[in-house]
Amino acid sequence: METIQIAPAYGRDYTSKQKAVIDFDADKDFVIMDIENKYNGKFCNKSQLVGKYEEVRIRYNNNRRIATIKL
Repeated sequence: METIQIAPAYGRDYTSKQKAVIDFDADKDFVIMDIENKYNGKFCNKSQLVGKYEEVRIRYNNNRRIATIKL
C-alpha cells in the first residue's frame, strides 16, 4: 500500500481532523513531508494524489496529530 505524509502549506494549521480533511477535499495546497518520497518538500493537493496513493496522512495541530485518509 502506497502512503504519503503531508502537512498544510503557507503556514496554515488545523485544530481538528475534520478541518484538515475539509481543506484537503477542497483541493487546497499541502506540502509533502515524506523523506522517502522524491518529491519531499514540494507542494501538492488532493487531485494530484488520487490514483497515485492509497492512503494520505495529514499532519495537523502543530504536527502533533495525524489524520489518515483512504483515497
